[in-house]
Amino acid sequence: MDDYLQKLPNDPDAAEQMLLTKYDGEKVDADGAVKLVGYRPIVSSGLPEGYSLASTSVLKMPCCTCVKAVCKRSDGSTLVLFEHDDEETAWFGDRRQSMATCGDKDCCLVDLDSSIAATWKQGTRSVTAVGVRDQDEVAKLVTWLDKS
Repeated sequence: MDDYLQKLPNDPDAAEQMLLTKYDGEKVDADGAVKLVGYRPIVSSGLPEGYSLASTSVLKMPCCTCVKAVCKRSDGSTLVLFEHDDEETAWFGDRRQSMATCGDKDCCLVDLDSSIAATWKQGTRSVTAVGVRDQDEVAKLVTWLDKS
């Protein structure tokens, strides 16, 4: 994951391709994801204002088969949401982590130098957002996804 995290801010397309190759990824729509993982991706019911869905794929990662959604902000920057079975803070190695309340959920925040990552429970699964700007953005995503 470390290579991905380093590539994402400067070359999101190369980062995307690297993950698809490494984890036998397959680009899918919501119905395709249901066939591969057994659930409808959380982003299939929309994203908050200022975000659009660029692509959805399913990755066969060591922890589980998960859904990865590449989201674009209105300024063109990238945010990536992983929906998976377990909390996977191990993805982030020995980076500094802290716990915070975002919206009404406990979130693990990880410092990624130029951005942060956040992981929280969403129903029976976990969501990890990579490339988040700050805790306020995490709270916005948590609150929106909780309503969808």
